[in-house]
Amino acid sequence: MNKKLFFSLLSLVIVFSMLMAACAPAATPTEAPAPAATEAPAPVATEAPVVTTAPAAFKACEVTDTGGIDDKSFNATAWKGVEDAQKQLGIEGKYLESQQQTDYEKNINAFIDEKCDIIITVGFLLGDATKAAAEKNPTVNFSIVDFAYDPNIPNVLGQVFSTDQAGFLAGYVAASVTKTGKIGTFGGIQIPTVTAFMDGYALGAKAYNEKHGTKVEVLGWDPIAQTGLFTGNFESTDDGRTMGQTLMDEGADIIMPVAGPVGLGTAAAAKERGNTYIIGVDADWYLTNPDYAGIILTSVLKNMDITTMAAIKSVQDGTFKGGVTVGDLSNGGVGLAPFHDLESVVSKDVVAELDAVKADIIAGKLATNPSAMPKPEATTPPAAPVVDLTKLIADAQAEGMLTTIALPHDWCNYGEAISTFSTKYNIQVNELLPDGSSGDEVEAIKANKDNKGPQAPDVIDVGFSFGPQLIQEGIVQPYKVSNWATIPDSAKDPDGMWYGDYYGAMGLEVNTDVVANPPKTYADLLNPEYKGQIALAGDPRGSNQAILAVQQLALANGGTWEDPTPGLEFFKKLNDAGNFVPVIAKQATVAKGETSIVMRWDYNALADVEALAGNPNVTFYIPEGTPPIAGVYIQAISAYAPHPNAAKLWMEFLYSDEGQLLWLKGACHPIRYNDLAQRNAIPAEIAAKLPPPEGYANAVFPTVDQLLASKTFITENWDKLVGADVK
Repeated sequence: MNKKLFFSLLSLVIVFSMLMAACAPAATPTEAPAPAATEAPAPVATEAPVVTTAPAAFKACEVTDTGGIDDKSFNATAWKGVEDAQKQLGIEGKYLESQQQTDYEKNINAFIDEKCDIIITVGFLLGDATKAAAEKNPTVNFSIVDFAYDPNIPNVLGQVFSTDQAGFLAGYVAASVTKTGKIGTFGGIQIPTVTAFMDGYALGAKAYNEKHGTKVEVLGWDPIAQTGLFTGNFESTDDGRTMGQTLMDEGADIIMPVAGPVGLGTAAAAKERGNTYIIGVDADWYLTNPDYAGIILTSVLKNMDITTMAAIKSVQDGTFKGGVTVGDLSNGGVGLAPFHDLESVVSKDVVAELDAVKADIIAGKLATNPSAMPKPEATTPPAAPVVDLTKLIADAQAEGMLTTIALPHDWCNYGEAISTFSTKYNIQVNELLPDGSSGDEVEAIKANKDNKGPQAPDVIDVGFSFGPQLIQEGIVQPYKVSNWATIPDSAKDPDGMWYGDYYGAMGLEVNTDVVANPPKTYADLLNPEYKGQIALAGDPRGSNQAILAVQQLALANGGTWEDPTPGLEFFKKLNDAGNFVPVIAKQATVAKGETSIVMRWDYNALADVEALAGNPNVTFYIPEGTPPIAGVYIQAISAYAPHPNAAKLWMEFLYSDEGQLLWLKGACHPIRYNDLAQRNAIPAEIAAKLPPPEGYANAVFPTVDQLLASKTFITENWDKLVGADVK
């Protein structure tokens, strides 16, 4: 809200004085100067004065998320609640800003030591640190914004908000205003308190479409699949600018960034373009960001200031209770900001409809998040069609060619698979970019959608995390191979858009002629003896293998799939120490000793071991102490395949016993491995070459959501946190 200049200055003075008080050293006691000697006057009988002690000031202390206290979003809105309490309740307010997630525990403990009457933690990501501190200090009162515990913690009040309800209203309005028929959104990090906004926004647009017969498209988020666009942080306005430009390039003329200060970068890009409106979140961006007032259509309000002040007041008056308070449309905890300068672009009919929509949401008649939507009737996915293989072979041979991309011959024995397919069916195989990444494959499809020439791939083999993107962008087509039923359900899209092909485990490939003492653990990689020797098998800004190598080190150093920062920080240490070599490792660089230690999939490393045959001596192993990540890759047919029948025949070949065993011969575990094993269809000579099974006993198979979170974070933050240009 706009404040009078007087109150703005007064607030700054108060905050500054508190900060100075918090930072200033304690006053050192000094002796009073001795008075000059005088003759004592005759004593006069008096009554002893009553000594009183001023009560200690009530102190409310806020720990911010990494967006900072002046993020003009959720941290700032919660702090406004503290400021309001200072003015209305006469309390003292303080805050500590978290620069990184490791600051959460430290800042909370600092306020515990300071004996704050209530500690307010802001953000979903502070959930674990707040819980640990509250359970360790049961007499300290806490309130956490955007989190609740089940079961409740007696000394913690969770503040949660039904932002999907207000987001629904915003999506409805956006769908009514768009001129291009496309509206966009993106998040900072894929966590529930972010995706709730996006769920409501997408479903609100859907409701407008259903009522008005329009076909407005929402870019950046699919509420059913729970997949979409995320910057991986809440700080970088550059990332916000890039994401906004991407959405505008795809046609979005209204964008709702759910990423704190990151969204200001989007607003700047939109203002420059001059044809895009922004929907703010948390606070009314028209008021908090006046530089962009002319393009702020509305904002989804999360009134954390009200709930935060109420929590402070309850501690002060002795009525505080742990549990949860929920802000929704019915109690004013969430809402939609005025349209301000853009009131004229929203029709009066839509304004009237919004009142009815709001009433229906409060009455429970409209679902504002996927979990509240009616469950579809259970259906059995259609079985794979019976394939007329004779006709398919004839049609494929008539096309005469298959175009593949990013299939090195030493990767999973693809060299033999390609030559076998070509010879067996008399079809020429056109191989593009053998050393390309998964990202390169996706971009090649998009770049050649209108090109039927030799640069357009028919089929792709990409990392598992790319599956939802392929469907969302509409760049693959469905096809179910004859052996569809033997592919595990967890490794295939039910409609046949993509399916797993093989998997392997992450470990170390080492040239032992160069490295006499191979590292036993991943932590050993920091040892000075490995200077100039450690490399990745791809660029972590696009290569699935390299991304998961970074993630492997994140898990080894206490990171998570949602926050792989420790993995990036470990690579920064390797880079700063000179141990990391920013060269994409290949068999030749390993053999020459240019990249003597490589993090890569087992099947690629074992292919090198076999090909080099002791010249030099190369080994592969899974380091001690950290279970390996199991990486699944998937196959798909391009929606624009110039040779669709050859592509289908290629899929039939790969998923036949013959094709699966060719992968296994290359040390890749084919997706139909269990089916082959149960039928004793694996030749003994192939089984004997596979690595010892104990190294795979605790292998980690990530979910699609985990892979998406990891991929987004690492690709967005490699340059910023590591700064090594891998080529």
